[in-house]
Amino acid sequence: MLKQIERYRTILGSEQLLMEIVVAELRAVRDRYGDARRTEIVEEEGEFRIEDLIVEEDVAITVSNTGYIKRTAVSNYRTQRRGGLGRKG
Repeated sequence: MLKQIERYRTILGSEQLLMEIVVAELRAVRDRYGDARRTEIVEEEGEFRIEDLIVEEDVAITVSNTGYIKRTAVSNYRTQRRGGLGRKG
């Protein structure tokens, strides 16, 4: 136990030794997990519009008396059944 503590103090006291250990560990990770890229990145031709990124869904728009506007998906609301008291906050 004391030998390990002394070794760790030596490593932390020497920036060169610390860097050697970091580099050796990173190389080990590279050798173990490094492989060829599995996906192919290709350039797609065609028109791109920002609207294509927006999901089409039913929404509720609320406006506060101070002018704050909020867009909320209708799916976030739950329906109130007979005799329901609503949500408590």
